[in-house]
Amino acid sequence: MRAGQFSLVGFLCSLLLASLLDVVRLPSELMLFRPQFVLMVLIYWMLFLPTKVGVYSAWSVGIWVDSLHGDVLGVRATSFAVMAYCVFFLYQRIRVFPLWQQAAVIGMLIVMQMVITRTLLGLIDRSVSESFGYYWPALTSACMWPLCVNLMHRWRQI
Repeated sequence: MRAGQFSLVGFLCSLLLASLLDVVRLPSELMLFRPQFVLMVLIYWMLFLPTKVGVYSAWSVGIWVDSLHGDVLGVRATSFAVMAYCVFFLYQRIRVFPLWQQAAVIGMLIVMQMVITRTLLGLIDRSVSESFGYYWPALTSACMWPLCVNLMHRWRQI
């Protein structure tokens, strides 16, 4: 296989690594700012290999994240699928943006995903946080996007 080609094993390993980063224990002061690692890796794969990773992949990864966090199955899956649908229609534009503009768009996509998740949890009568601090992970994810892209480009070349 040539460097840069899609590899299912590489895709799954990158999501597994992101899942581990998503559940590793942090000090309570830092928990509020934890980036959305799984979502960033998923968005990366959707942007750079849209014919291989799409809405169905996002739904499956969302089910995985729901089970990983012990949430109601389907909540994050639905929000990941909606976000993937948006990425699918915007990927040609987003890919040509400089990294700082990509980071801004990624931050907005993650905020959208978080709003959908929060709304769905509210609809099923689960208590949700009413503070603005709920959205800090979107900002930290946007700030980490350039690092994520560089690491994932190197990952694909292995």
